[in-house]
Amino acid sequence: MAERAARDVVESATQKSSLPVIDIRPLVEGGDARAVAHEIDVACRERGFFYIVGHGIDRTKQARMEAEARKFFVRPDDEKAAIAME
Repeated sequence: MAERAARDVVESATQKSSLPVIDIRPLVEGGDARAVAHEIDVACRERGFFYIVGHGIDRTKQARMEAEARKFFVRPDDEKAAIAME
């Protein structure tokens, strides 16, 4: 059941985006970490960005996080630059 749900999420995300969608369940549940790392490597080198699924974060938190990120990234560049991440 969980595997089917994960496949549905991957399929839905893939249809909505041109960004790669990477299922990281093997990292969370124990599995082929090298294969996941390879997918991430390829996505970073070829696209620079990617979506992840299979992380176990509930959709409400995901939506809240996306909303906050969108609010941040529409700010002027000087405001964003003033926020240091260390």
